[in-house]
Amino acid sequence: MAKAAFTGPLLVLGGVAGAQGGAQPREYSDEIGPSLFWGGFAIPGAGGGKDKTGPGTIPCVYAAIPIRTVNCFLSPGAAALTTAGGATSGTPFVNLTAYNVGRAPYTQILGGATVPGIALDMGVDTATFTTTATNNVTLAAPSVAANVWRYNKPGLWIALLNGGAAGATLYTQVQSVNATTGAMTVSPAPAAAGTGQVTFTNRYNPAAYGAGAPTGLSSEIPAGTARLNIPEIGCTRGVGVTGVAAGTGGAVLIQGTDGYGYPQSETIAVAAGAGTTWGKKTYDTFISATPQFSDAGHNYTVVTSDFIGLPLSVMSANSLASVLYGAPGAQTAQTSANFTVIPADLTNPATRTTGDVRGGVQVSANGPAVALGLAAPATGITLVATSQLTIQQVLDPLAVALSSGFNAGTLLGVTPV
Repeated sequence: MAKAAFTGPLLVLGGVAGAQGGAQPREYSDEIGPSLFWGGFAIPGAGGGKDKTGPGTIPCVYAAIPIRTVNCFLSPGAAALTTAGGATSGTPFVNLTAYNVGRAPYTQILGGATVPGIALDMGVDTATFTTTATNNVTLAAPSVAANVWRYNKPGLWIALLNGGAAGATLYTQVQSVNATTGAMTVSPAPAAAGTGQVTFTNRYNPAAYGAGAPTGLSSEIPAGTARLNIPEIGCTRGVGVTGVAAGTGGAVLIQGTDGYGYPQSETIAVAAGAGTTWGKKTYDTFISATPQFSDAGHNYTVVTSDFIGLPLSVMSANSLASVLYGAPGAQTAQTSANFTVIPADLTNPATRTTGDVRGGVQVSANGPAVALGLAAPATGITLVATSQLTIQQVLDPLAVALSSGFNAGTLLGVTPV
C-alpha cells in the first residue's frame, strides 16, 4: 500500500509570506519561519530536533555550492589557555584570565555547557571600547567599510569580548551605527576602555526574539527556526599540554564545548619531560584541564593547537573543495603540502580517547597529525592576525548516503562525549 501522507518533518515558510512589499505579515510566528528552504537550503546539524520550540533552535550549515564553513582570521597556535603550574590530581589548572585576540575568558557558550570558559576565535571584528555615553564601540580598519553592515540594526544584541568587568564578555544592544566612521553606540556601555572583538549572540532579531539579555555565544546565528553556521567564527581549535624537563607527565582531562555548543571532553596522555602532547579533539570553548596525576614540582601549560575543526565531517581530502589563506582580496589556494587532513573519527559512541567527531585540517606542525600516523604539513601555514583562512567543503554522495539520524557520523559527526 502506498504512503497516504507525508509525516515530516518539514520546516515551513510560516507567516513571513503573509504581507506585500515588506509590510508586517498578518500572522507571524518566529517559531515556524523562515524555513531551511527560504533563501536557500541548510543542513540541520548535530542535536537538532523537530520537536524543539523557539527561534534558532536547530543548528544548521548553509548549503551553498561549495559549502563555505570557515572564513576566519585565526590567532596563532601554541597560545596559553592556562597559567603554568604544578599538577595536583583532581585540581584543574588555573585558566587564563586576561583577554587576548582569539582567547576570550569568562564566556558562556550556547548549548549544553553551564560553566563559562575561554571562547576560541569567536570574534568577528576588532574594535576599540570606551565608557562614554555615545560612540562607545568603534570598529577598527579595515572592518569599517567591509563589515559595518553587520551591526546596522538598532536593537541588535551583540557581544563584546573583553567588554565586561574584569575582561568578561559583555552582552549589549546596538543603539545606533555610523556607517562612515564605524562608530556605534551600545547599551550597556563597555565596563572599561580598551580593545577587544565584537561577535554575535543567540539573540538576533530585537522585535521577534523576546526581551532579556542573551544567555551565550554561538557559532551560529538565528534565522527563524534555523540557527545558521557563521563561517567567520565557525571553526573550532584543538589543544595540547606542554611539560618541562624532568616532569613526570600523566593523564589530563580536557573539558569544553564542540562546534555546536555541546559538551565535549578528552583525556590527553601527557608525555614526560619537555615538549607538547597534542589532543585529538577541537573546541569552541575551553572550560578546564584537570590532571589525573600529581607532580607539584614541575610546571604544565595548556595551549591551543593549529588543528582546525569543521562543522561538517571530513572523510578525506575529497571532502574539501578548497583551502585559501592570505590577506583579504589576496588569498591564495593552499596545496596539500601546507595542511594535513585529519578525518572524522566515526567510533560510536565516542569516548575520551577517540578523535574529533568531525575532523578537520592541521595547518602547521602544532597538532596531533604525527601521533595519528599522518604526515604533518611539509611547509605549513603561519597564522597571523591580518590573514584569513577560508575553507570550502563539498558533500560526498556516499558519505551522505551512509549518514542517518541514528548515526550521523559521515555527515555531521557522532555525538560527542
